[in-house]
Amino acid sequence: MFATKNLLTGVIRIITVNNVGLNNIDLEGRVKANETSNRIKTVDMSVSGFFGVRTAFELPPDMGFKVISGGTTYYAELDPNSPVNQPKMFRNSNGGWTILADEKYNLTGALVPSVEAPSHLKEFWQIEVTEATGGGGAHNTAFGQQVYLSEAPEQDIRIKLVVPVGYTLIRDRLPNGLEYSPLSGISDGDSSANLNFAPVDGKKITLRSNVPAPIIPETNLGIQQGDVIVLNTIRGSDYLGLVEKVLQANGDARLFLSATDSMIQGIGPEKVWELVGRSDVYVSNREELERMVNLKINDPRTLAEQMFRVQNALVQREGSPGRVYVTFGQTGSAALGQERVVYYQDTASGTNDPFKRLNIVNTNGCGDSYLAVVVIKEILGHPLVETLNFANTAGHICATMPTASGNWMATERAITSFRDKYGKPDFYRYDSRKSEFVRMRM
Repeated sequence: MFATKNLLTGVIRIITVNNVGLNNIDLEGRVKANETSNRIKTVDMSVSGFFGVRTAFELPPDMGFKVISGGTTYYAELDPNSPVNQPKMFRNSNGGWTILADEKYNLTGALVPSVEAPSHLKEFWQIEVTEATGGGGAHNTAFGQQVYLSEAPEQDIRIKLVVPVGYTLIRDRLPNGLEYSPLSGISDGDSSANLNFAPVDGKKITLRSNVPAPIIPETNLGIQQGDVIVLNTIRGSDYLGLVEKVLQANGDARLFLSATDSMIQGIGPEKVWELVGRSDVYVSNREELERMVNLKINDPRTLAEQMFRVQNALVQREGSPGRVYVTFGQTGSAALGQERVVYYQDTASGTNDPFKRLNIVNTNGCGDSYLAVVVIKEILGHPLVETLNFANTAGHICATMPTASGNWMATERAITSFRDKYGKPDFYRYDSRKSEFVRMRM
């Protein structure tokens, strides 16, 4: 456990979990019928480097996005030159782009209110905003941690969200007890937004504003000796420099690293590897791990080898290596702990009962929900397989909800209820002799 007890006073020191990263306004939208929207085709395609057959959308040439929120209109277009976008965008026979569902795409600029449409765009996929919420990995993870602890008030854990700039909308919607620490204060006038919408049920697209890194004052981020730091998406070198100084000054601070695609792109894989070397726990999805190791991971042996590679780079505490978690979206996740065994668990399908089928409506934020539970369970010192099961369930609960965060997020009671209703998938462990995962008898 991370908690420390004073032997003289018997008082347990409160552990502060500092979720350091970014926050933004998330616009949740739905497709509004117009001539362009009706012409966009939904297709299935196999793409090199992506697992299985993927849903994709064929867009016409010179197409942008028209986003309507009440009396406000936003215009946006995809950035074909973005390294994040390029593996997921393909020229189609009409001269437009075909884009994969359940992916995030960078825009050419910020999604901000516009007076008129860009002249070089000829038609628009029209989206109507249904809700504005807080977003960003650090925000969603902190939100999930606080909701989880709302049913466990006896735990001596305090949750804090540390971001460069704050927004009133986000501050006013955070759950009770979560400390909001915007380093440059509240600045609603600078708020850009990201857009999430599902052209078909359960197949979401996220459009991310491309904005310059904010100017951050010199600060220790409010972090003290013995704190826990959850690093979730740092893109600017100035922000990263502050974090590195804090880590140097707080040698016993435990670091959880969420190696996101935008972080890898923003600061480079080499810098992320440096952070791995200072981390106790590593979390990413499979595609992000592939970018870290510059290798495609398409079989159990390669997965296990690369998870061990990451674990060997993590900090060792009292001779014990750190833990590694790798998620696979709708097909579950894997975990590697101190006993140096790779475990895998699928997600619950509910397909054995026609009355218990799961309705997947959202893939945005599922990894953040997963990370939120990993952090709490790790701090409390719970077994690896239990943490894997709870985190998997938390991510799956998120997939059934329309937004990336909210008071519906996982608690221990919600996880138990979900498993009772939809089933608990089997656990598998990697067998190095067979180079495959074998089912465990639990």
